[in-house]
Amino acid sequence: MHLNNRLVIRVLVAAFVALGLFVRSINADPKSDQQLQAFREGKTIKLPPFMVTEENAQKGARPWVYLSTPGLEVLSKCNDGTTLWFAEQYIQRQKELEEILPSSLQFEHPVPTAIILITPDMEKTMSSEVLKIMESQDGERSSRVTAGGRETSFYAMVPQVNFTDSESTATMLEQADNDHRAISLTTEYVLNALQRRTPSLPYWFQSNMFSFYQQIRWSDRDALAIPSVYWPTVRVYVTAGTPNPKGYKVLKDDSDKLYRNEPVPLIPIRNFLAGPFGGEQPGSQYQLDLWHYEGSLFLYWVFADETHARRKALWDFVDKSSHELSSEALFQQCFGMNFADMTKELSDYLPQAQKAPLNLLKVDSVAIPGLHLINADPVTRARIQGDFVLKEMRYMAKGPLISYVPLYAAKAETILLKPYRDGSHDPALMSVIGLYYAYTGKDDEASAFLQEAVKSHVVVRPSVYGELARIQKTALSQSTTGKGFTSDQ
Repeated sequence: MHLNNRLVIRVLVAAFVALGLFVRSINADPKSDQQLQAFREGKTIKLPPFMVTEENAQKGARPWVYLSTPGLEVLSKCNDGTTLWFAEQYIQRQKELEEILPSSLQFEHPVPTAIILITPDMEKTMSSEVLKIMESQDGERSSRVTAGGRETSFYAMVPQVNFTDSESTATMLEQADNDHRAISLTTEYVLNALQRRTPSLPYWFQSNMFSFYQQIRWSDRDALAIPSVYWPTVRVYVTAGTPNPKGYKVLKDDSDKLYRNEPVPLIPIRNFLAGPFGGEQPGSQYQLDLWHYEGSLFLYWVFADETHARRKALWDFVDKSSHELSSEALFQQCFGMNFADMTKELSDYLPQAQKAPLNLLKVDSVAIPGLHLINADPVTRARIQGDFVLKEMRYMAKGPLISYVPLYAAKAETILLKPYRDGSHDPALMSVIGLYYAYTGKDDEASAFLQEAVKSHVVVRPSVYGELARIQKTALSQSTTGKGFTSDQ
């Protein structure tokens, strides 16, 4: 999710699949050859946010506040106005997307999106804490890299990041007061919503709806619009003196020939729905471009209908096509015309679609629910922060930062276990603690927490059940000693 205005994501977007097994090499030497080489070259190791625990926060600092609405949780250190403004903007963008791509055709995360908002002062505290730890581990070398006669730190924090997995999205943002543009969802967010929906959406729809979304612009401060449709032309020649040469022009340097530009014929809808090359082997870039141009024309035609009947027909056709093979009969059932009639309809409509941009919706037509802030209780705070650190660990374990996973694992354990030791057995917290132990290779501890979470019958995280099944399968495999599972097992 790309966010501007007072809250900005600047640097890092990381995507990964959550249900794969976590890399368990968490005891790696923090001074790897790759990092030593980076040091010698004067480069900086960029680390994701290092969560500040309450005992490290400044005394008298603003408490964490929390709000929850369907599909979204916000944990914030920012002032109430900024926090509410951000949540309203996020919900506004989500609802606008649903006008174009209904939620029934999007991938739905089983766990709400979690967003952590921090202040610049808190970001400095985060950075200083992790740098202090690194310097204590690595000595003078970590904080004394000379580049061009200037001393710089070997480590740096990237305080604003977004992690998306198969269950949820978690984002940390630093408040920034110097940018007053509106929030917008990134194309990566929309692509994820299209590609990971189940059952899978037809490829022609995924690709062309994604391209369509990329074209959306603000026509003014109050409306979203797409530009007019571009369509390629071909030059058609006739010999001078041909009857009724209206609309033709004289070809330069050749008075015997006249010409005019005519639109390239449309791809028959049957072939368009089959894919960019009509279901055949990949062709030229021109064929691929023409396929996307026709996709833009088709969607322009759909959204130009002020009655929204064409939108309903499209959503119905796409949804049914994700459950069964699309056919001409299905197309006619939804749109009320066969393939040939639709091809002619679009061909006749093309000149109108080329005239002007199309307003998709008025922003003030989107209703935002009332939002209420409360002080975040320790359990909620630990669950959201701890889950964020788990996502950081999974990201770091798959790249050059793997040797720093133990540092973040220790932080996750500190965050998560404090409310548990204070007596909380909240099922959602138990889930995250169980996943922490599973991801760090401590299956016995993981099993106890995961089983307690599952017994509540309120946990919906697929990874909880996946990890518990993996642990139980491993235990059963060891007990059977190669004899195979019994029916009871």
